[in-house]
Amino acid sequence: MDGLGLKIARIKRGWTQWDLATKVRGHLARISEMERGRREITEAVVEALGPMELTATTHNHGRG
Repeated sequence: MDGLGLKIARIKRGWTQWDLATKVRGHLARISEMERGRREITEAVVEALGPMELTATTHNHGRG
């Protein structure tokens, strides 16, 4: 998971950065840094988000 994936997962759950930081007993600034790719995403954050839904999208780009 990258920073954008983290942000999307958090928003899909209806959580603010504050909510996620509280759940992992972390600091809001660290969550922001993870979402911007300036800090490695911790295992605690991944676990707090739980299982991720994988959505396959097919693009035929006008073919077929």
